[in-house]
Amino acid sequence: MLFVFTFEHRIKFYTQEIVFFRQDLLYRMRRSCLIPPSTEETEHPFEHLVATITHQSHLCPLPLMVQPIIWNYDHSLHLYPTPHTIVLGDKSEQKAFKYTGITCFNPGSFSSDSTFVAYRPCTQEVEFSAL
Repeated sequence: MLFVFTFEHRIKFYTQEIVFFRQDLLYRMRRSCLIPPSTEETEHPFEHLVATITHQSHLCPLPLMVQPIIWNYDHSLHLYPTPHTIVLGDKSEQKAFKYTGITCFNPGSFSSDSTFVAYRPCTQEVEFSAL
């Protein structure tokens, strides 16, 4: 059985909670998708991923066949109480999306395309940058 270790950190910055999560979640969600997501609300897959994560209140809403769970540590992937910001360290392109008051963004891959993000917690602004 293959276990994929994920890294999630919840940081409190004054009154804001920021969750950092490092896993190629967008690829895994798209790979295990049986029915393509509806394009009525949005066409971008990252926005569907953010909506799924926030509605499920869990950072890894994949089936057990795709992502085995170590039940003793599953509580660390819960998004309750809801944070102010979620940073998804994914291999996909840079993207920011604000959904139900939660700022969620992917900083991109600095090692492959030299992209990064400047984030200002006081205003919840995301500024995309590249070298």
